[in-house]
Amino acid sequence: MVLPAGVATYNVVVQSFSGYSNYILSIGNDPLLASNPAATASAEFTPGELIIQPAIEAREGSNLASFAPDMPVEASSIIGANAPGYSGSRLYAFGERIVGALAPAQQALIRGFGHAGAPSLIELKLATLLAAKQMTRQGDIAYAEPNLQYRALLEPNDILYPRQWHYRSMNLPAAWDQTAGSADITLAVLDSGIVTRHPDLQARLSSDSYDFISSRLNGGDGDGLDSDASDPGDGRDNSACGTSSNRTSSFHGTHVAGTMGALSNNGQGVSGVDWAASIMNLRVLGCLGGSTFDIVTALLYAAGIENASGLLPSRAADVANLSLGGPSPSQSMREAVLAARAAGLIIIAVAGNEGNNELSYPASYEGVVSVAATSRNDQRAPYSQFNAQIDLAAPGGDKTADLDADGFPDGVLSSHADSSGAMISSSYDFLEGTSMASPHVAGVVGLMKAVNPDMTPAQLDQLIGSGEITIDLGSTGRDDEYGFGRLDASLAVLAARALLGGNIPAPSTPRLGVSLNSINFGVNLTERNLTVFNAGSGEISVTGMTSDSARLSIEAPASGDGTGNYVIRLSRDDLLPGIYESLLTVSSNVGDQAVMARYEVFASTQQADNTAGLLYVFLYNIETGEFRLESYSPSAGNYRYEFTDVLPGVYLILAGSDPDNDGETGAPGEALGVYPTRDSIDVVIVNRSYTGIDFSAAYRVQFEANNAQSVGERQPKITGCGLQAITGSDGGCLRLQRR
Repeated sequence: MVLPAGVATYNVVVQSFSGYSNYILSIGNDPLLASNPAATASAEFTPGELIIQPAIEAREGSNLASFAPDMPVEASSIIGANAPGYSGSRLYAFGERIVGALAPAQQALIRGFGHAGAPSLIELKLATLLAAKQMTRQGDIAYAEPNLQYRALLEPNDILYPRQWHYRSMNLPAAWDQTAGSADITLAVLDSGIVTRHPDLQARLSSDSYDFISSRLNGGDGDGLDSDASDPGDGRDNSACGTSSNRTSSFHGTHVAGTMGALSNNGQGVSGVDWAASIMNLRVLGCLGGSTFDIVTALLYAAGIENASGLLPSRAADVANLSLGGPSPSQSMREAVLAARAAGLIIIAVAGNEGNNELSYPASYEGVVSVAATSRNDQRAPYSQFNAQIDLAAPGGDKTADLDADGFPDGVLSSHADSSGAMISSSYDFLEGTSMASPHVAGVVGLMKAVNPDMTPAQLDQLIGSGEITIDLGSTGRDDEYGFGRLDASLAVLAARALLGGNIPAPSTPRLGVSLNSINFGVNLTERNLTVFNAGSGEISVTGMTSDSARLSIEAPASGDGTGNYVIRLSRDDLLPGIYESLLTVSSNVGDQAVMARYEVFASTQQADNTAGLLYVFLYNIETGEFRLESYSPSAGNYRYEFTDVLPGVYLILAGSDPDNDGETGAPGEALGVYPTRDSIDVVIVNRSYTGIDFSAAYRVQFEANNAQSVGERQPKITGCGLQAITGSDGGCLRLQRR
């Protein structure tokens, strides 16, 4: 529609359907919104801080006075001023004084909110956005933007399980047959820092490591930028960020770095993807997350590019891993990504853990490899984001599942640390998230660079887009869940060698691989998936999968070589109660592979009574590590348990079933409970009489996203009839006696 020339009046009507929010009316080309559509007060950024990039013609001799003429220079802190020749963006930390940088009408808007005191958080954030818009419209400023915050993308951790299934899942052993890495390659980890004394990481760290957290409030180590990039524990000793009594340290960077390159073949701890590369530890995430400015500075530093710190590494990194992200794009970070990529740095980042199709940054910038997460069964992990910017997938784990029935949840195991004592101590732990998937890719790219040091970011993009280095999952070709597929480490190294023009002959040794050595149907599941693939190089022919039980039917994939996803279906019709095992055999031209299938049948009375069969109740002394064990049978859905002659101490009370008699409780198909709940575990201090120590043991059944069957959870009740000291008068069935 073409409107006639002249003046017209328009009525804009905004109707709220539910809730409340901020609204932005943009008429014409608003320069701030054009560069950053997420610049709203609901975005996460540091109030009172702006990243300001002078216009090209104003970079020589530019100063704060030209950006905010009503504010004296000493009224703000300029971070980046220690690099006099640096012409890039600088961070201006105005704090509450940013209100004074606004035009009078905008100041009146902020101060007209009804009080004369200091601005509230939302008012200060609004003032920051208004100042950014005002400055962006000045002729001597290319852009001004808030200092956005990014956070480590992880799921919560709790229990240690020593299994590294994720390496075999991405075919790493076949890649290690070709190379274990090169000491001439450097992997940069932009994260929360690393516990530098960890025995699996200490010898791997580069002397070019650096702490780029500019804010003392965020750093948690009492200072700003410095050469000590060790992780203080998410600021646990900084009262401004929270104390050790009310914060839990993530040691996120330590876990990520261990996956990329933990010391391997040393007889202890875990193995890393790359066994030889140097790890450049760049700390950018503190107890409040990470800011755009700090991440940009570290990224440019890693690429060996002039940056606000005035520092450069002795040798630029080859690969950078960013297991961090947020929903808002940033122009300064976009420019830093393009500059780092142009300098040859390959940038790997996480797709995000929200489980939706929203974009996450920096992963969604052009020039960044965006990594989604898969679980133990080569399916998209339930938390992993899916969108049009996903490039590929890698193991990220899923601690809610135990798909191989080994009694251990399927998280990603790597180096970690413990801050519960007076000092931080080294440890190992399972975590899950796209934060765990991304370092798998970064480590494999390190192996690729080891065999082809001249491989460029553009060449890696071509290899990903061609499908040469991935196993196609989901829809044929690229899809939003897996990108071009799950990374195959062996194919990746082979493809990197092939870029050399065939000067180094690639081995042709096909191997039969399966995604699971055993599968567990539990009590309710009737369908499971098993992926069969070539774990080596060359051609393979899978002739079929058979079962020794007619109760298991097998649907093969339509691929020409027999590899792909096999659907295995179970019928329990007419089976007596009990635990069953059947053998599946995968046959190929290079040998056979056995897979054990386990399933259970409960008696109808057990189903009706809402029970879990025989339960074991543990009384665990957390000070001595000693425990007592009793077994109980149900009565009308309830269990009554009793302990006597218990010494004073601090105890946990747990209960679980073990129908497969493997000595482990709580696996799929088994019940598990902790007093008072598994989500809020509490101790019982035995120094007096107790009654009513009751809790539930949940009978959990794992299910997969592609299983249409509705799967529920039974809750047999565990009744503590009395946790009491023996006095001769109070009775009860669970009794503790002082000595």
